[in-house]
Amino acid sequence: MSFLNLPMLYSPPLSLPYFDEKIAWLGYKMQRNLGYFIFLVSFLGVLSIDIHLPAIPLIIKELHADKIQAQCIFLYPFLISVFARLLVGPMIPKVGRKRFLLVAYAIALFAQASCALAPTIDWLLVLRVPAGVSGAMLGVSIALLVAEFFEGEYRARMQGLMELAYSAAITIAPVFGAFISESFGWRGCFGFVFFAFLINALLILNTFPDVPGVLHQQDSPLTLKSSFRDYKVLFLNPKSLILLVTPGLLVGTHLIFSINSPFFYIMQFGVSPKMFAFYQSTPILVNIVFLSIYRYAITQIGFDRAISIGVSGYAVFLMYLAAILLGFIPANPKFLLIMMCIQCASTSFLISSFSAKLFDCVPHSKNSIASLVSTVRPLCISICLTIATFFGSKNLEEVLLVCFFASGLFAFALALLSRQIVAKASA
Repeated sequence: MSFLNLPMLYSPPLSLPYFDEKIAWLGYKMQRNLGYFIFLVSFLGVLSIDIHLPAIPLIIKELHADKIQAQCIFLYPFLISVFARLLVGPMIPKVGRKRFLLVAYAIALFAQASCALAPTIDWLLVLRVPAGVSGAMLGVSIALLVAEFFEGEYRARMQGLMELAYSAAITIAPVFGAFISESFGWRGCFGFVFFAFLINALLILNTFPDVPGVLHQQDSPLTLKSSFRDYKVLFLNPKSLILLVTPGLLVGTHLIFSINSPFFYIMQFGVSPKMFAFYQSTPILVNIVFLSIYRYAITQIGFDRAISIGVSGYAVFLMYLAAILLGFIPANPKFLLIMMCIQCASTSFLISSFSAKLFDCVPHSKNSIASLVSTVRPLCISICLTIATFFGSKNLEEVLLVCFFASGLFAFALALLSRQIVAKASA
């Protein structure tokens, strides 16, 4: 099944209505465009980051940067995105979805063009700030759409579609990045992303309707003051805090290894950029396969069984990583590839389930929850990227893998707690 067959990706089984009745008034064409929008924006947001991974050695060489500075190319946008998402969410109903998106794309185009022309590493890091702002605006737009327009299994399916877009982008980005950086240098990667954003913006301008918000009656008008009041309540609620943090920590744990993978595979093991793209992309291809299975199986097996499958798989991943740390399995590229495939397969069942069930387990404003969902994930990723950046220049086998295991163990503990919360809410 091709991921380009978008209507098939988000259409529910015949036993269910095509979409929730709240948006039946949109009609088939507008519903289809809404699915295109969610997939494309999610896809391009990740592509614009991961495409630069194979170009890190070139950036270090040409701009005379060190490893930590190179890794900050990824860290800075995440840090900016964390704080920006809390502020831009309440702006969407006031500005309008379509206008808000066009402003986000204008900022993204400026950021990519400026980064492509950056003369020094310091300028490049400064110009990554507007890239983080545009990423925050696009991320909040997606989260609010899914929260307002979908319920239950529909929300899980759309969450799975978003994760599928993320995984497809993570798979394709290193391949594109390797070929572009070898042919045109690291600046060519920013140029490619610039034109991708431009094409996506033109498509949205011509096809995406300015869909109004569909707020539930119990939801108060979304203002900055009320939003921050809701954020405080949600953060003080242990159930919502655990369900908010778990998906982000699962992704962040993966990135602790992934962000250092160029140094690990290329510099330590001496693999070529093209082989690096293979090692980087294969686990995500596994994730795509299992996400596709999840999207069509969730209505049959239910949330409880899906979460149990994911938790069991993640336990296998941790035991495999422990065997590598203890020396029972050698830490070479082939065995590391198997380890990452197990992790990506298991998280495909966990992240979508926890993100979707959060709205059912915590009876609160869906708009505030959606804003926090789109905020906490980059926050967790930023923390994990900070850890990865700190240990990036250390001995990777002895330090990075230990840190990777510790983060994975913490994520596993939170996943077990989240499973109990979902089970009680479903009872």
